[in-house]
Amino acid sequence: VLKDATLALGSNELQVTGRLEVDGQITGTGRVNAQGLSQSTTYLRGTVPNLVITGQSELVDNVSVTGSMEVNAVSALRLRGRKLNVAQNLTVRGGIIMSEKTDTLDVRGNARFGNDAGMQNASLRSVWPTGTFRLGGNLTLYAPTATTSSPLEASGTNRIILNGTAAQ
Repeated sequence: VLKDATLALGSNELQVTGRLEVDGQITGTGRVNAQGLSQSTTYLRGTVPNLVITGQSELVDNVSVTGSMEVNAVSALRLRGRKLNVAQNLTVRGGIIMSEKTDTLDVRGNARFGNDAGMQNASLRSVWPTGTFRLGGNLTLYAPTATTSSPLEASGTNRIILNGTAAQ
């Protein structure tokens, strides 16, 4: 979407494979589905109303989601030194990878990280050896069985900051 241009999404879904670069604006309550499928990666930058990650995606610049965001199972989003802002809720059944010091995930609503019983592959789980996670709402981690690995692996110099306005 070019600078000074508007894409009126309404309540529809826009499916993107390849690159999504938003310099203008996407209006409406619909969602953008970034589909990095069949061994390809979708590259993202700009502001979107709601975002779904299916397959593999990477940020090539900062991304702001004015609504909610979802990372589907067997899908992963790499921040690559960028900032991802989510104004409402985040649901992750795949992974968000923060491997650079400048990676920042800022969620103003609730964040839920779940792990399907078969998801033992670290590249498809949320792995955070570094970076910063800011959360304004509640954090939920869900693993369906005692033998299922954690859906979120924070280690190293990673920081998790709970900075909501109510008790968390």
